[in-house]
Formats: sequence, structure tokens, C-alpha cells
Amino acid sequence: MDAIEAEIALCANLSDDELWAALPRLAGGEREELARFLIHLGETERRDLHLRHAYSGLFNYLVTLGFSEWEARARAVAARSSAKFPSILTLLASGRLHLYAVVLLSPYLTSDNHESLLGKACRRTTRELQALIAGMDPGSSRRDVIRVVSAPVTASDAPESLTDSEGAVEPGGQPGGAESLFPELEAHPDPAGRAGPSNADSARLRFSFDGPAELETLLRRARDLLRHKYPYGAMGHIVYDALQALLNRIDPERRIQRRIQRDLARARRRGGG
Repeated sequence: MDAIEAEIALCANLSDDELWAALPRLAGGEREELARFLIHLGETERRDLHLRHAYSGLFNYLVTLGFSEWEARARAVAARSSAKFPSILTLLASGRLHLYAVVLLSPYLTSDNHESLLGKACRRTTRELQALIAGMDPGSSRRDVIRVVSAPVTASDAPESLTDSEGAVEPGGQPGGAESLFPELEAHPDPAGRAGPSNADSARLRFSFDGPAELETLLRRARDLLRHKYPYGAMGHIVYDALQALLNRIDPERRIQRRIQRDLARARRRGGG
């Protein structure tokens, strides 16, 4: 029996009280191991050991260790930040700060503000963390952007999911690829590759804009109401349907077109009678 099988057998024989008591202890051990791993990872980068072993960066090396793209990039970012600000390690090991918080805050930490900012981030939810840095985001005044991310493809060339492939994590914790930093509103990729309202023959566009916090509430509600139509809840599909419904209600050109279609239908019925 190997170690995993032995642990499964041991766990199955624990009483309810023993099992419940074991979880906080194991969680604490996992956090401490993460802190130790980041210490070793930071020292590895300081010595450029990964370069000597033909890895261009910590990210590439960590992927070969079996981490996902997000897990690898998050650990690389956290290792660099904790090398500059070692108090991060203590906060991680104690459970007062989680890895996502470290990655999200890293672009904003300085020698002057790190103690205050890390203290404010302790035991915060994802939404609270995002609100904490909202006023510090250097890109908060960015212009709205629409850009092409893929050219038209044929059905045989259509991607198998709606996500990118690299899995990059951009500054500020914004998702840039297949795995983002756990945004609560993120849609799951459709394994069947269904593109929703868009057509596989059309180009894929990326929309980037800032909005009020209330917009998230509206998106959540719309996603829930459209779950039967879009079970994977992609935001592009939700916004598409919302704009179609809005234009159907207020666009005078669409009203004229509907009137013409009704008149034609009446004429056909009279002609058939």
C-alpha cells in the first residue's frame, strides 16, 4: 500500500470529530508549505538557477513541475513580491492572506505602503480586494477599447473553447488567457466549442471598459436568467442578448422593419384567402 492509499484508509477510519479537527491542521500545513516553497523559489531566481538549467523564467520551470499556467504565474509573482517584502510569507503561513491577494496586490506594493496595504488586505474577499485597489489602479482611467483577437475561421478551424491558450496573468490581476485570477463572474469555457450568438466565420473581438460596481450585479442577474440558453454563462453572450433586446425595443429602424414584415404577412394571408 502506497502513502496515498494509506492516507485514504486512515481518513476513512477517523471519527467525525477527528476528521473535522484534522482539516484546519492540514490547511495550516499547506499554507506553511506554500510559504517555504516561495522562499526556495525566490532564492532560485536570485541565483538564476533556472537560467542555468535552460529555463527562460520561473513560469516555464513551474509549468514543468506540473502547475497550471495560473498556478505557475501566481507563484512566480508571489515569490518575487515576498523576496522584496518578507512579511508576505508570515501572512500567508498564518492564513491571514491568501495567494490570490498577493498576486492582485503585487503591482501596487512599495517600500512605503506595503505594511499598510497588506494589513488592509488581510482576510478580505475577492470583491473586497478588488475594491481596495480600485482607486490605486493606474489603468482606471483607460479608454474603452475594442480590438480583434482572432481572424475569421472556418468551422474546421474553430477553437474548442472560448478561452485563449496562454493563461497569462496581466498586471492588476486581470485575466489575459485561459485561467484568470478567480473572478467570481467568470464564465466556464464551453467544452463543445459553441460560440453562442457569434458565428464561427466572423472575427473574434475583445472588449475592455470600466464600469460601476452595479454592472456586476446586473450581469449576475442576467446570467442567471439566461442560464437555460447559455449554460456556461459567457459574458459576451449575455451582453449580446441584452443589446439585442434593447435595440428591439428602442431602435426606430427595427420598428419600421417589423411593421414592414407584418404588412407583408397580412398581404400574403389575404392573397392566399
